[in-house]
Amino acid sequence: MTPPARRIPYAIVGGFLGAGKTSLITGVLQTATERVAVIVNDLGALGLDAEILRRATRSEGGSESIELGGGCVCCTAGTNLALTLRDLSLRDPPPDRILLECSGVADPGRVARYGSRRVLEEPVTVVVVDSTDIGRRLADRNWAGLVEAQLDAADVLVVSKTDLTGPQVPASREVPSWLSDRRPDIPVVVGRPEEIGRTIVGGDWGPMSPRGGDVPSETLASGEVEAEAVSGRGGDGGRGRHGPGRRGPRFEVRSHRFASAVSDSELERFLDGVEGLVRAKGVVMGDEGPVLVQWAAGRCGSRPWPEAADAVLGLTLVISPTGSRGGTC
Repeated sequence: MTPPARRIPYAIVGGFLGAGKTSLITGVLQTATERVAVIVNDLGALGLDAEILRRATRSEGGSESIELGGGCVCCTAGTNLALTLRDLSLRDPPPDRILLECSGVADPGRVARYGSRRVLEEPVTVVVVDSTDIGRRLADRNWAGLVEAQLDAADVLVVSKTDLTGPQVPASREVPSWLSDRRPDIPVVVGRPEEIGRTIVGGDWGPMSPRGGDVPSETLASGEVEAEAVSGRGGDGGRGRHGPGRRGPRFEVRSHRFASAVSDSELERFLDGVEGLVRAKGVVMGDEGPVLVQWAAGRCGSRPWPEAADAVLGLTLVISPTGSRGGTC
């Protein structure tokens, strides 16, 4: 393989389910003037994250979103990722930058092993942290190991949802300081992921340098945060551990399609009835048309969805046998 004239900048965006990964990349794509190729590893069969990012891409910028199937990217989909990175680097011309959105159950440290350093720059790993949820996940034996691995893999930590109201707020406001103490070697950035994404693309890639550079921690003013933020795709559901030969969280991924339109109260009752719910996202037909639904960390948000493509309609549910939930629409 003939390497490109220059190595392609490569960033990996990771973090737990619902932390704000897609929101961050959405901000990047909305203002990108360079050609950005986004690889999306989505949990479930609906492919919602890739569709959200396709809608956010500026058509005149030449950016694109590529859906990566075959399972979670840090285990069963690794070969697919390696082939996708190779194919992107062989394009004429290749993309100006590559972003990978990991699924919310992926270890970005394992993901970073894929890809040839002859054609890709050393990856920068950006991990988004939901300040209202991280304490709960670290206290849950099923998820703690994965969340700690995500934090350890980061070159930059982006802390989201510090301005939300609710019982978790006092603890959530302490998260940035706690993260800075835990990872004093990297920047900890606080703010709305989508706004941070726009700042990054605006030319401020300084905080996004690989680990080892002398970069001070940076705190941005936290803006208004929506209850949305999603994770990734991986395989066709079922039960099991995270990856072959590896001890990790136990979880189940289900897809659910409603037979007819559902009201807000019907959706609330449905989500309330899912024991161990950790994440729900999808497009459902509401009373007044299609609605994008995002449930994470006990909070549910919704907004109108422009079109109701059959391939997207439905909910992806991530369920933990030991995970705590709480909260409704």
